[in-house]
Amino acid sequence: MSAIDQVSIRARLQNRSRFMGVSLLVIILVFAFVIRILFMWPIVIDDRNFGGSDDLDYHKFAISLVEHGLLGKDGQPSAYRMPLFPLFLAAIYRVAGPDRIIAQAVIMMLSVVNVALAYVIGRQLGNQRAGLIAAIIAALDVDQINFAGQLMTETLCTLLVTLSMVALVVLRRRGGWRWTLGVGILLSLTILVRVNILLIVPVACAWIFRYGVGSIRNRVASIIIIATLCGGAWGGWVVRNYITFGAFIPLTTQGGSGYYGIYNDEAAAPQPIEHFGEWRNLALSEEIQQASEVEKDRIQRQLAIAWIQAHPFKAVQVALVQVYHFWHEYLNPLYLSTLLLAIGGLGLLIRRGNPDGLLWLLVFGTLTLVAFFTLAVPRFHAPLLPGIAALAGIALGQIWVRIAPYLPRAGS
Repeated sequence: MSAIDQVSIRARLQNRSRFMGVSLLVIILVFAFVIRILFMWPIVIDDRNFGGSDDLDYHKFAISLVEHGLLGKDGQPSAYRMPLFPLFLAAIYRVAGPDRIIAQAVIMMLSVVNVALAYVIGRQLGNQRAGLIAAIIAALDVDQINFAGQLMTETLCTLLVTLSMVALVVLRRRGGWRWTLGVGILLSLTILVRVNILLIVPVACAWIFRYGVGSIRNRVASIIIIATLCGGAWGGWVVRNYITFGAFIPLTTQGGSGYYGIYNDEAAAPQPIEHFGEWRNLALSEEIQQASEVEKDRIQRQLAIAWIQAHPFKAVQVALVQVYHFWHEYLNPLYLSTLLLAIGGLGLLIRRGNPDGLLWLLVFGTLTLVAFFTLAVPRFHAPLLPGIAALAGIALGQIWVRIAPYLPRAGS
């Protein structure tokens, strides 16, 4: 057989493998959408009038934007929620009417896109086999299925964080202004969905500076562009709040109520362990309850800071419990096996000297630190789910490579 024939055969095999991979991915994505419809649509229909406070709040914000062009509710401006998710819902409501059902269908489709992104990460960090395994894990992920049936930020935030990580890896490998702008825009949008993503920006910039291709000058230029775009998005939000309320509100007005209200043991839903322990006695006075949104937040922040200063060791205990709540779902054997596989996949990448694995490790660590120093509930780990699926896919793909030679072959 000539060299030309060998090259031709190799090309045909590669094309066949690529076609089979794409075909399998399409099947997985269709399955992911069907399973989300089957499991979550009855809940959505039954909960059409909203059963929770957060989803109803987002709905009211979106209605206010559609009807009055005002980010708020009940005719009053608000900084209690970051703006992008209400704007996203408002865009859907303006086109399809203020009905949760259509918005939820869009969120379910975005959840399927997150499954596809798990494939992209798996293939980006490993190979096609790892990507397909990652897609299967993401398609069956109970958390992602649940989030697909909620009118909450988790699915959109996961999409934007995952796209940001994919774009960062491409930027590190190829460089270029197009990918720099893409990373900056994606991270800017992510910040406007969830404030706890803000600290990923300096981490991503430091990672690009250390591992990016090209000259130091080009890497510094990329960092400046990314930081400028993210700073502009965040700064615009701060300016809006100052103009609206006459107060410096860098994030949202949830901080005080989070520390000194919502996550009080007596106010919070039951948790596997006492929610935040020592916060149970911090009952709100009638005066605080009647204060304006901004003033209430200011007072509660002051009370929370005073409590932390008076009880530093208990404050550390509270912070550790928050980290527990961030990760505690992975104590479930099924989740734990996925997490252990993801740690194994991460270890393989780092052992091979692949800096892309380090990026995901830094993101895991950053969001865990955010949970320690601020607030955390289990759903806050949602942006990590496609990455965990991809890393688990890499580990399972490697296990398959190791055991495949020992398995019986068809016809043998």
